[in-house]
Amino acid sequence: MNSIKRVMVFYRENFNYGLVNSFTDMCIDGLRANGVEVDTYDFNSDIEKSVAILEENLGKGIKYDAAIAYDAIGQQDIVLNDGKNLFEVLGIPFFDRILDPPYLLNLNAKCRNFYVLNVDRDHVEFTKENFPDVKDSFFLPHSAYFPDKPEESFEEFCAREYPIVFTGTILGIDHMIEKYINKIPEEYRPLTLEIIEYLLDNRSIPLEEGFLKLIREHGYEGLNSDKRNVFLLMLSSVDLFVRQYVREELLQYIVSAGVPIHIWGGGEWKNTEWIKNSNAIYHGWGEYGRLPEVFGKARLLLNCMPWFRNGSHDRIPGGMFNGAAVLTDHSKYLDELFAGDTEENRKLFFYDIDHPEKVPDIIFDLLDEPETMYRSVRQSRQYSREYMTPKAVANQMLEIMESVRNRAC
Repeated sequence: MNSIKRVMVFYRENFNYGLVNSFTDMCIDGLRANGVEVDTYDFNSDIEKSVAILEENLGKGIKYDAAIAYDAIGQQDIVLNDGKNLFEVLGIPFFDRILDPPYLLNLNAKCRNFYVLNVDRDHVEFTKENFPDVKDSFFLPHSAYFPDKPEESFEEFCAREYPIVFTGTILGIDHMIEKYINKIPEEYRPLTLEIIEYLLDNRSIPLEEGFLKLIREHGYEGLNSDKRNVFLLMLSSVDLFVRQYVREELLQYIVSAGVPIHIWGGGEWKNTEWIKNSNAIYHGWGEYGRLPEVFGKARLLLNCMPWFRNGSHDRIPGGMFNGAAVLTDHSKYLDELFAGDTEENRKLFFYDIDHPEKVPDIIFDLLDEPETMYRSVRQSRQYSREYMTPKAVANQMLEIMESVRNRAC
């Protein structure tokens, strides 16, 4: 029986189309579904009110077992009037659930009870080794909301509005070079471009592994050196560049092959040449909360992973929950998770990110075999309903909390 009874959850300002707060809401719903009391605090848009409520609750003797924030922006370092860290005084762990790789985020903390929940298993050890303020690091997969509607018939599935859908941000390669690569100190740009080329030639390698390999070949020790700030800038720039490059390359192959694809996403879509192809049907973008509706109208959802080579992405459970067949690139985590699948119980379809030129043929084959997609949809619906709901993932979070609860703070 889990001893986590009550937690505090922190909201941050609404940005990135509401993505972070949507995940926060899912976490809260999942925890409450597991019988945990949750008090929410907003230390950004309504800080005075939240401080007053927090002080009032603590004054009432309310006891918390943990604190949580998604992509924390400093909540872990809240101090009391006497200058002491709130979470150290309360003797509870603070969990930062990060939605991106650790090197893209601020994982500095004065709080000595600071823990990180990663979306990629390879990031667990990387976080421990390279961010000394993090007391411990764990893996936690994504969840999604399960729609309150009956399972579709085969005929209803075939009548869905969009044959294939893609969602995601596009920044454009020219834009990326100007915005990110050119901001790296000039003496490190050749090495940065060498790392990018290496990763694009070896796409199954975790980004941080490839990055560290090449900087060490050039005689640098690693991130924990006097070049740390430069290397973190390089890492983030490389990550954003390669993830955008493979995404844009993949879509160009698809539309050039004559596959009409419906696209939702922010960024610089309208400034890319290939978006003018009539097969690229761009719908603009809106709040993250609109995606389940979009997924629910798609027969096939195309996912191109951020450079998560041992993790997953929220588009996968989102598509599975909402009745779309999901076509995604590989990751070690996904390959292991669905290793036992056969043709009869397949839950995902995979493509090789090293060969994006082959993806259009995979798509054509799937669209020509709606029975195959529908069979997968039925399998993935059953699986996701059991293992990927906010309640199921929150239960995994509670197990992690339980594992650290009695550690010395």
